[in-house]
Amino acid sequence: MLDKKALRQQMLQRREVLSANEMNTAGGEISNHLQPILENDIVALYQPIKGEVPTTFIAKKLLQQKITIVLPHIDTDNTMHFRKWSGTTTVDDALGIPSGDGEVLTPTTIFVPLLAFNREGYRLGYGKGFYDKTLASLPSIHTIGLAYSWQEVAELPIALHDIPLWEIWTEKEIIKCQNK
Repeated sequence: MLDKKALRQQMLQRREVLSANEMNTAGGEISNHLQPILENDIVALYQPIKGEVPTTFIAKKLLQQKITIVLPHIDTDNTMHFRKWSGTTTVDDALGIPSGDGEVLTPTTIFVPLLAFNREGYRLGYGKGFYDKTLASLPSIHTIGLAYSWQEVAELPIALHDIPLWEIWTEKEIIKCQNK
């Protein structure tokens, strides 16, 4: 089994060669998994970076349903919270990643980016722990990882602070995770 650093590098390199068409095709297929969301739900998406699964198609569907969308926002003290997003205007957070420009809200569903995952719902992120710390503080929040099917690995290094996701959506399937 690769260590986390080597696995991150391998997955980032693989994502770097994806074409815009491949990413958009996967993002479109994944958005077809979207079930009707309750009108009082608050859904956290992310602005994709480094070849992450696009959330554009999910965002369009949620905005059509008039669902509140929030985006993660990292502050200078390295804490993550979620800011309301209108669907158009963003502001950069402390890491330079586009975030919502509205009020801070607690989501009911969080779509989570990842580099690799297993069927138990564990994910490999960039190693800063933003999502794991946030998910640990919100244990009842429904979490959905967005991934390309090829990001699944049989073995994933897991630490005590790693929080499993409820589901993982790929362009091929919805995986109901075994640890939730």
